[in-house]
Amino acid sequence: MYSPSSIRAKGFVYSCLALCFLALAAYKAYFLAFTHDESLSYLDYVMGRNSWEVINFARGASANNHPLNSLLMKGCYTLFGAAEWALRLPNLLAAAAFAYALWRILRALPRLSLPLFFLGGSWLLSQAYFNDFFSLARGYGLSYGFFLLAFAQLCLIKPATKSLAWALFFACLSVYANFSQLIPLLALLASYTLYHLLFSQLDNKKLKQQLTVMSLGLLGLAGFIGRPLKGLIDRKELYFGGEKGLLQDTIGSLAKHQLQGLGLEQYSVLLCYAYPLLLLLGLLFLLLKRKENSPIYRLIFMSSLLLSLMSIGHILAHKLFGVRFLIDRTALIYLPFIQLLSFALFAALVQKWRLQSWLAGGFSLLQLYIFAQSWQPHAFREWAYDQDNKAILSSVSELAQKEQKTYSLGTYWLNLPSFRYYQERGIYPGIQLMNYRAEFDAQAHFDFYYIYAPYGYEALKQDYRPYQSFAEGQLFRHK
Repeated sequence: MYSPSSIRAKGFVYSCLALCFLALAAYKAYFLAFTHDESLSYLDYVMGRNSWEVINFARGASANNHPLNSLLMKGCYTLFGAAEWALRLPNLLAAAAFAYALWRILRALPRLSLPLFFLGGSWLLSQAYFNDFFSLARGYGLSYGFFLLAFAQLCLIKPATKSLAWALFFACLSVYANFSQLIPLLALLASYTLYHLLFSQLDNKKLKQQLTVMSLGLLGLAGFIGRPLKGLIDRKELYFGGEKGLLQDTIGSLAKHQLQGLGLEQYSVLLCYAYPLLLLLGLLFLLLKRKENSPIYRLIFMSSLLLSLMSIGHILAHKLFGVRFLIDRTALIYLPFIQLLSFALFAALVQKWRLQSWLAGGFSLLQLYIFAQSWQPHAFREWAYDQDNKAILSSVSELAQKEQKTYSLGTYWLNLPSFRYYQERGIYPGIQLMNYRAEFDAQAHFDFYYIYAPYGYEALKQDYRPYQSFAEGQLFRHK
């Protein structure tokens, strides 16, 4: 058992790491431009529908409606206004919940040395692409924060019905924040139940109580989301996904984002095949150590079984209902548990080695280096095309005010929702937004024309001249 000073040292080190994680998320939430999907959520669900219509997916609401996020955005809009930070606040709080849940999991592993404890924190909190979603007004950050809270509650294996009820509540909130969490929820409850059937001393009465709580929770969730869920499945738009397969879409996209900051994404196909190997190692460890019931064994059991059941569930959902495989942002639910499982296996193997501190420290530095190379201070990787939106609008608005005119501004469809969000707020006066239905229309007549990506420039030069260059596109002015 470690001394109180060691426990305090772990708390101090983890607190510093978590505060850095939250500070970087807050920085992006405050300074970065509102993105395409966030703006659609604001325009369609915060301003365009009342709360009851959000809950019921009324008037053709699409998968872009993450119900819990939409409702919380409405609440924050009422309390704090329409500023970016205010609408993103719920996901920032979810980042704090995620960090707290991870702290609970690591603290439940009492034999971890300080370097291993730091590795566990940095291994999960230093994920550049994943962390972006705690700075965005979408349901992803909320769902990942609530889901890890539920996992932590169940991974601690407190068999009390009250503890299970809280875990189920958090898991249901995760699903209500993002419907792609439904299969992970079922996999989590199945993992927890199987653990108790194999290792717990619960009597039949308590086991029936817990199964009753799970059943009631799932029935309540089904009553809440059943109708909109069926509609989204029928329209094949349940969530953003792919059709190639679990390894290619889900694990492959995660591998690509892990290596992208290092410029090694072309090798992602190799990394994605490490996933079945990791699951195999986890299951092999469980088999060899089946008589052990230590905290780290429970973490490996819950993580490996959760990932296995999630994988099976997504394959079956695709085969039976045509549901797409998770990809990119929707696939991120796999990442914390891949990281937890790999960390737990590493910790279990090296705890008795003399070189464990050096190994843990080396892997921590490697993860922090990857994070430093991958983190983008001026853009969200998933919506990089929106990074210049405020600068574009500011440039045209300043000229309009200087010349006391109103200028028409045409823009690509991807940028239009964000431009409309800022127009709704009224902070860039003197601009009349114009949309064009095609991806590019060189014959359209606007005072200013913003083109995303360098195509169509030559066609525009007959009637337009370059006015200002940006990282993701070019602003043209009519001659």
